[in-house]
Amino acid sequence: MSDAQPLAVLHVISGLSIGGAEMMLLKLLQTTEPGAARAGVLSLSEGGVLADDIRAQGLPLWHIAMPGGFPSPGFSRRFRAVVEEFKPDVVMAWMYRANAVCSQLVPRRIPVIWNVRQSLDHNSSQRLLFRFTRRVNLWISGRPRMVIYNSRASHQQHLEFGFRAAEQRVIPNGFDLDRFQPQPEARARLRGEWGVAEGDLVFGIVGRFHPIKDHLGFIRAAGLAVLQEPEGGARMVFVMVGRGLDRDNDKLMAEIRAAGIEERVHLLGEQRDLPGLYSAFDVQVSASLVEAFPNVLGEAMACGLPCVATAVGDSAWVVGDTGRVVEPERPQQLAQAMVELAKLAPEERRALGAAARTRVQQEFGIASVAQRFLEAQREATGRQAGKPPSRRGDKLAGPGTNPSDFPGPS
Repeated sequence: MSDAQPLAVLHVISGLSIGGAEMMLLKLLQTTEPGAARAGVLSLSEGGVLADDIRAQGLPLWHIAMPGGFPSPGFSRRFRAVVEEFKPDVVMAWMYRANAVCSQLVPRRIPVIWNVRQSLDHNSSQRLLFRFTRRVNLWISGRPRMVIYNSRASHQQHLEFGFRAAEQRVIPNGFDLDRFQPQPEARARLRGEWGVAEGDLVFGIVGRFHPIKDHLGFIRAAGLAVLQEPEGGARMVFVMVGRGLDRDNDKLMAEIRAAGIEERVHLLGEQRDLPGLYSAFDVQVSASLVEAFPNVLGEAMACGLPCVATAVGDSAWVVGDTGRVVEPERPQQLAQAMVELAKLAPEERRALGAAARTRVQQEFGIASVAQRFLEAQREATGRQAGKPPSRRGDKLAGPGTNPSDFPGPS
């Protein structure tokens, strides 16, 4: 096969709902030119809100469901038929379930690359199936041609866990600076819809309702922060975005009422216009107990927001010196960090936000990240790395793909 021909890449992923790995896959598909790679996607779940976005790229998409996380009768035959139809040069598996399936069912002549997007910081809230699938990945971790991690912390954790693939590297998440940027019109419109005054200070949190995101801890911290609200200062308001974050969530509503902040909290559920939402915030908060490389931080920073984040996964490195980082499961620390940012003058918060956007430009631009993925795919197949063009520019190069290329936390 000539090096000038597009590389045929079949992406296999657990599902196409909105999540960090799913959104990163979509960004890669939207950024890499067809002349550099011919892509297809196989989802191990039916449906998913991102399916239409993938079809809009003109890409082939297959669904072969695994009810309950296990193969149904005929699964192997249907999976192998997709591989035979698409004829990939390389298969990229996204997350533990897809890693295991691809290593078992993809013919050995086709190289498989694993994408590990999970951190091992905190496992108490993980389901039994998740832990079992991770253990299966450990047992067969010598099979893939390469393992790609999206965070340095996750890479180190999996090495200590026992992952033994010969080639392992880190490629961080990437962000589209053209899409994620401040939008003054959206800010004015959304804050008007919420009844939020321009002088109010909006703390946003984005992510599905799940124990590892610690929304209840965020609510407790918000309640404590309101008690410390500077007299005569900006009124603190809290906006929660994500699947399950609505008034039908009894557990969440009980915590909000207990914190005494019901009139200050806006629950928006799942939303798609994230750049507009970030633009309406003043500060982005991540209260997670577990992360590898949280997309919400990079997205919010690209939109010019300072962030408050818990020190899990690579969050501290992503934020650098453009926000605040606290220990997880410490609502008092989270509250104190929010109060510190509330006490800053508006121009000081804007300066932090501008520094945050610059950091994303320098380290996490999507074009340079997509190029590193393509180089890894070519390397796995033994083909020479080309010069992949990109649809969107980020002229600034990010760090290299090996863990030693990454600087320490700023």
